[in-house]
Formats: sequence, structure tokens, C-alpha cells
Amino acid sequence: MKTKQVKISSMSSILLLCLLLICGVVIYYLSSQPYEAQNIRPFLSNFNLTWFEVLFASVSFTYAGTVISIEAYGGAEGFIEFFVRKGAHVIVFAVLGFLTYSLAHVLSKKRSIAFIMTLLVVSGYAAFDEWRQFHHPDRRGIYQDVILDIFGGIIGLSISYFYWRRKEVKKEKVAKNIVKQRNSA
Repeated sequence: MKTKQVKISSMSSILLLCLLLICGVVIYYLSSQPYEAQNIRPFLSNFNLTWFEVLFASVSFTYAGTVISIEAYGGAEGFIEFFVRKGAHVIVFAVLGFLTYSLAHVLSKKRSIAFIMTLLVVSGYAAFDEWRQFHHPDRRGIYQDVILDIFGGIIGLSISYFYWRRKEVKKEKVAKNIVKQRNSA
């Protein structure tokens, strides 16, 4: 039984490592593209967004020293694109956080080590990614995006933590039931 668990654990580790590497490559690729390659304004202009402009006309805030509003972005398309781009930061780093915590958990079985490793990997990769964008001629690397990336990573870490915790609780219940059945026989 022990060798079967070791094989499953090794296969899980390899699969998680491959998925983690793919996630890292996808983030690297996306952040290497110039803004124009990711511009979704032309696509959004195919839709009637008048209702959106009316609904969010009074929304205005500052992000990284830039005013974010429908007026500042020249219409709803730019305003929506801002949220799509920032949402993408959160989502891809949530996936990175989920995969990193999962791999660290499978390898170490200690939650504290998995937690610390995940925070280090997510924070390090977020900083590296923004540093690269800072040096890209068509991109803008800003520390606010690092914070957003880390927030996404923490979301992924949390989901992964609860996933693995739930699996452990189920495993403990099954083990207790087996012991109970053996003792009653």
C-alpha cells in the first residue's frame, strides 16, 4: 500500500510541476506581448455600451497615479478593458498560487512550509513579471500590479488550502470508519 501511495504522490508532484511551469510560461508570454496585441477595445466597440456609460458615469478613482473613469478612458470600452486587464492579473496569479500551494503541500505535507513557499514563489514571480514589464518598451511595470498579483496568489493559495484540508478530513473519516469496522468485527 505504501509504494502505491508513493507512486501516486510522485505522479501528482510531476503533474503539478508541469502545470505550474505551464502557468509560469503563460504569464511570461502574456506579459511579453505589447499592449496593442492585448487591446480588447475594438472588440468591445461592437457592443452598445451606452447603458454601461450611464450606469458607471460617476465612478472615478486613482490607480497607480492614473485617474480611472469612463471619461478618462474615452468611453466604456477603455474602462471595461482596465477591469479585464486587472482581473486577468488576479486570475492568473490565483492559478499560480493554487498550483504552487498544491505542489508544496504534496511535497512537504506541512501546511506552514507550503504556505511560506507559495507566498515566496507568488511574490517573487509577481515582482519579476512587473520588473520585466518595466523594461519592456510597450509595457508599464508598476508595484500596484505586484500587490494585485499577490492578492490573486493568496486567493489561489486559500482555495488550494481548503481543497487539501477537505481531502485530509475525508481521509481521516475513512480511516476512522475502517478502524471502527475492524473493531466491531
